Amino acid sequence: MKNIKYNIQNVILLVFLLISFIGNAQKAKDCIDFEDGNNSNWFGFGLSSQPDVTTPNPNDSNPTSYLSFTDGSGGSVAVNYKDFNGNWLLKGKDGCICFDYRVNWKSSVGTTHTGPSVAIFQDLTSPILNSQQDYTSLLHAQNPHQSRIYAFFVANSSSPIQNNIWAHYCLPITKATGTSLPSNSYGTWKIRKGANSTALLTGSVAVTAWNLLITNVTGLLLDSDYNGSPSEVVSFDNFCWNCVGNTQPASVPCCDIPDFEASLIENNGNFSININGGAVPIQEVEISMMDYHVDYSNKDCKPDDMGNFGILSSSTTSLQTLLLNTNDNNTSSLTWLLGSPAVINSNIQLNIVDPLTLNLDCCKVTYSFCLKVRVKDVNCNVCEKIICYTPPKPTCDIKLDNKGIKKKYCIGDTIPISWTGTSPSGLVNIYLIDKTNWVTYQTIATGLPDTGSYNFTIPTNIPCKPIRSWQFYIEDSQKNCYNYGSSFVIDCCQQTGCDCGKWKTNFVTINEKIKPINTPKVKKIIPPYLGLKVACGDTIRLKAFSFFSFKAPVYNCATANCNASYKWKLYKNNGKMKSGTGKTFSHNFNTYGIYKIVFTPSCGSKTCSSCQINVIVEKKVSIGPNNNPGDYIGNQYKGEVTNPKTGRTWMDRNLGASHVATSSTDSLAFGDLYQWGRLTDGHEKRTSGTTANLSSSDDPGHGNFIMSNNGDWRILDNNNLWQGVNGINNPCPSGFRLPTSAELNAERLSWITNDAAGAFASPLKWVLAGDRITNGTILHINSRGIYFSSSIYLPYANSNKVLEIKNNNSHITNTEKSYGFSVRCIKD
Repeated sequence: MKNIKYNIQNVILLVFLLISFIGNAQKAKDCIDFEDGNNSNWFGFGLSSQPDVTTPNPNDSNPTSYLSFTDGSGGSVAVNYKDFNGNWLLKGKDGCICFDYRVNWKSSVGTTHTGPSVAIFQDLTSPILNSQQDYTSLLHAQNPHQSRIYAFFVANSSSPIQNNIWAHYCLPITKATGTSLPSNSYGTWKIRKGANSTALLTGSVAVTAWNLLITNVTGLLLDSDYNGSPSEVVSFDNFCWNCVGNTQPASVPCCDIPDFEASLIENNGNFSININGGAVPIQEVEISMMDYHVDYSNKDCKPDDMGNFGILSSSTTSLQTLLLNTNDNNTSSLTWLLGSPAVINSNIQLNIVDPLTLNLDCCKVTYSFCLKVRVKDVNCNVCEKIICYTPPKPTCDIKLDNKGIKKKYCIGDTIPISWTGTSPSGLVNIYLIDKTNWVTYQTIATGLPDTGSYNFTIPTNIPCKPIRSWQFYIEDSQKNCYNYGSSFVIDCCQQTGCDCGKWKTNFVTINEKIKPINTPKVKKIIPPYLGLKVACGDTIRLKAFSFFSFKAPVYNCATANCNASYKWKLYKNNGKMKSGTGKTFSHNFNTYGIYKIVFTPSCGSKTCSSCQINVIVEKKVSIGPNNNPGDYIGNQYKGEVTNPKTGRTWMDRNLGASHVATSSTDSLAFGDLYQWGRLTDGHEKRTSGTTANLSSSDDPGHGNFIMSNNGDWRILDNNNLWQGVNGINNPCPSGFRLPTSAELNAERLSWITNDAAGAFASPLKWVLAGDRITNGTILHINSRGIYFSSSIYLPYANSNKVLEIKNNNSHITNTEKSYGFSVRCIKD
């Protein structure tokens, strides 16, 4: 690999600022301007009006849309822990963040604040905060159950914030050194850490806490308290991850050390930097990650969590007498300090953490990045060089030779395949494509040289009636390039003079076909049941609702050069369901019963003796906790669905639903309405009877809906019901349970919009199933869906937490146990 050298000019810096990606968990937007009207990632606690996008009036000095919210009583804040979480040293383009800000405190009292009340925090115990109390405790660091680092910005008093006036602010975002936190002409950061303390951290302790916080920020917090009057209106706009408009812009890279050079070397994925320091002794060397860009071959290859990437470490602990600051390893910047100045002509080994990627063969990921090398000599001259790595584009020009391909072939013919060219891996794979269905019918060969030939014999079991079109396909073994051959057809080509022979093998091979299940970080494949063999004439029991493939035994015709062809038929209860040609077919047994599968070979025009097996598909009887029917309700199987954003697996429908929802108002997907904590005893049916008699036990002993005025269907409440997969009265299938309110909330936060449309668009397809109030009446069908959790709402008796979905919003709230709501089970 050639060394990559770039002389830094101002134009390179401008390009540098425009490079599209720098971040740790997701692609960070360069600016957030609210022009799309989206405020879904903002949450308010204690506010009298929630964060919302405001369209300015003609007299507003800000002509574009912006976020605004109104203060309430007590600790009132707006928080965003989606757009702003992660490593801010990587997100910030050039050492600061900028935004427009206005506060109208609507009072003659004024304020003691000198600038915007902005804070960032790192939650060391839980990445998601769930209540106003959590945020109030965060603000005042008084919750002994939480451990957080909390940094807030103190603006300079020379230009104080003015009432109801838009102002532009740029806050420094850099790594702290020495004993001081980052500051600029706008102000400085202050920090505190831990519970039960409002004391500020200072000195090296503050620096350590800041450097921990800034590399793993949980979220951004905007306080709305500016004076004692709870009516302040806070407005926020044009947040950008760079220093546009900063009075202290980042310095342009330059070099005041003659003959200094730095170059980047790549060797089979390993990187190093060559430094030529010239003739002057160097007293300081710093290497920092400036930009990291990721390109995917397909957008679906990108996981939701890309991890912390672009992080640097080095095994080169010394440069002459300069020593690596070991605390810098696994950060975005490495420094070599201390020791005695020395002329440096050295090679520095680098390890750069790549982002997490889905382990899928079809996905290809390439990385490019830029590093800044900064050195200081004994005369305090500074030199900065920015060096970048871009992977070379592979040369790939493999081509199939179509000259030897005829227009028509017969079963058993041999087709010569030849190809030429070069590929990055030097190897190719060859496939046979069924153009009629446009699928890969067969992998012919893999790992062949990128120039060569191969003789392919058409298999006897290939479908040939009716005649269909085929094509060869060649690709580089690393899938960098590909090429198609010319089309041809394959005919059965009637064989004459053939006589029947005998079965070479006497068993049908059955495979269960299970699809791979992918999580955001890894590919997890469940292996199929391979090679299950059933002798001709025997019977096998198979489970319902699974896909199986059936492969015929091998039949040898008695006449030489005659190849057997196959037909198959599938019968249920002696009635033919379907048939076809070929040695293999697949089927999903989605109903119970007795089936018969018959494979019949032919030699030429002669039909030979067949092989038959019987398949019994029985109804599954499954008993859940407390002898409660679990996996099946009637004959309805409950499937599973995984949300890739949360990584959790759920039932694919509500309990009692007939099928997976086709819309948020699909009545067949509504399912049953349970009273909290009751088992499946019939009360959940929408047509069940009612009674006013409360139950004295966990099992009322009947299937009536219990009407109640005290909020519970029991005389004495029992908060131990529905707690976990083995919990009392758990109505879910085996291995499933009621979700907690936190698990329901995590699903809600994964929706594209916080309403019924976003709920249905999620993988779980939530529906507006209505609810049953305490007198037994069913209301709100098609306008509201309420889902029980297992979580109790304390200190109120007879209450628990639910997820409420409406056409215009959704949220976690509390309700009484005597209501009838939907249940969606989560896998334990």
